[in-house]
Amino acid sequence: MDLSEIVKEFAGAAKTDPNLLVGFETGDDAGVYRLTDDLALVQTVDYITPVVDDPFLFGQVAAANSISDVYAMGGRPLTAMNCCNFPAKNIDKASLRRILEGGFSKIKEAGATLVGGHTVRDDELKYGLSVTGLIDPRRILTNAAARPGDHVDGLAGDQVGERAQQPVLEVGRLLGQHGHRIGRGRLSALRRGFGCACGRIRHHGSALSTRRFRPGYQG
Repeated sequence: MDLSEIVKEFAGAAKTDPNLLVGFETGDDAGVYRLTDDLALVQTVDYITPVVDDPFLFGQVAAANSISDVYAMGGRPLTAMNCCNFPAKNIDKASLRRILEGGFSKIKEAGATLVGGHTVRDDELKYGLSVTGLIDPRRILTNAAARPGDHVDGLAGDQVGERAQQPVLEVGRLLGQHGHRIGRGRLSALRRGFGCACGRIRHHGSALSTRRFRPGYQG
């Protein structure tokens, strides 16, 4: 179910705030709110069900998937909060710890800081992050900015996009190919680090960007 249309019915007036630069109406990867002429917040939240059997690796995949939303907008991750839907039964404490450790490893790798989180009991295991980042409001990358003939980083298989946003885009590509579960061997890109994704895209003059995983940050 696409909840974006429901939200628009009662929250569409939010766009009347001139500082809301990117909201839910365009289906982008994250929202952007201007603080000053030179600084804006990038905000997103995302969590997924397990796609691999290894708890640590699942934590890495889920965290990279969430953090990639900020990179996709051209921003820099600043803080992250754990979003945990953990079953009360049939999972041991050690596995939950490994999931969180995997996520934390990717938060550190992105140069962000873990500031807390929230946990609820759920019959189905889910994990992800709420991520806040910073961006220059004059240099936002959005899917809505696409024009005929534009070069889309990370989607067309170009060298700049592929090298810059691996492993961020690799997660979405593999999930798209293999449904909800993927093998350990196909996730080797996750272990190579985020690198300077945003900087490389900026250097090559990209005007738009997105991830391969899903159409927008509404879910």
